[in-house]
Amino acid sequence: MRVLHLISVRWFNACAQYALDAGLAMRSQGAEVFFSGIAGSPIISAAQTRNFPTVSGIYPNSFNPIKLCLSVVRLRKFIHDNQIDVMVTHRGEDRLLAAAAAPFSRTGLRTIDVRADIRQPRDNPLNRFLYKKIIDTKVVPSLFMKGYYEGFGIGPDMVTVVPQPIDCAGFRDFAPQRNVRSELGLADDVVLTGIVARLDPVKGHRYLMEAANLLSGRPDIKFLVSGEECAVKRTDLEALLRPEARANVFFLPRAADVREILPSLTIGVVASVGSEAICRIGLEMMCFGLPLVATNVHGVPEIVQNGKGGIVVRPRDGHALADAIKQLADDRSKRLRFGRFNEEQARGPFNMKEFGRAWERLCQDTEKKAVRQ
Repeated sequence: MRVLHLISVRWFNACAQYALDAGLAMRSQGAEVFFSGIAGSPIISAAQTRNFPTVSGIYPNSFNPIKLCLSVVRLRKFIHDNQIDVMVTHRGEDRLLAAAAAPFSRTGLRTIDVRADIRQPRDNPLNRFLYKKIIDTKVVPSLFMKGYYEGFGIGPDMVTVVPQPIDCAGFRDFAPQRNVRSELGLADDVVLTGIVARLDPVKGHRYLMEAANLLSGRPDIKFLVSGEECAVKRTDLEALLRPEARANVFFLPRAADVREILPSLTIGVVASVGSEAICRIGLEMMCFGLPLVATNVHGVPEIVQNGKGGIVVRPRDGHALADAIKQLADDRSKRLRFGRFNEEQARGPFNMKEFGRAWERLCQDTEKKAVRQ
């Protein structure tokens, strides 16, 4: 089977990670996998680094009509010359490009669409045409997203859930080059509670700062915030802290590799108030056997099982975060139990092999549609 992923993103986000993981998993199952996207973009560079053939001269997000026409012609030729069986689209511009290229490319070519973007598709004539006439199979990474297509007359039973996987071995076997606890001067028995996310209102840092204020009387509980400044500055978060809490909260810039930071944590926190179609950092924390405190937002509770691998709380509630953190800080046996459960989940339902098998079945089922029609 030959599969072409169309992924047009300028940055390496959750959509890009999902596409790359899908390509790796499908290749492990014996498929020949190709990638098409914006030349020089992080996802295309990552695909090339992993020895995936890529399509050149494609401009899916260009406003130049000549470039767009050339892109369609080149994509059609690539599909024909390489005998592509399945196209996988990941973004709106990819769907449009597939719609233009597919009808004249190759008999039996099928299209799978992945929506890893938290935004719902707009209900308009163009999208109705794409989802009903061009796209054969719809894929989402989280259960809550199955209802996204009901406005198009596409029921949840016609949407397949394939969760984001994680390479647990690649995390557990990693040898960190730094010891964050030592850098911060923290003893091994300090409960280091960490959030690793870009500094953005949607990630809920302000509510973790509220929790830090509420737990300022607990010198055994410290907080670590790691992430790049986006819509929020580090100084904005520092300003939320009471004087007595400031010594308990540490800030680090975005880590080039989260595996350098996560082993030093005692408790992982996902405090998001939205934008969690794929909670990858939660999975990464689970690989290290961390118990989690997480908000009940979008796909997060599908990853963090309340009472088994963590404590799930309401979003935008600093008191609830503080209570959950305190509960885990005071109960080492519960932390260990939750951590073991999370690591088993990362090695089991969320592992790359299961993901690869799911995509193999998905492509086979999609190909069967071509035979029936």
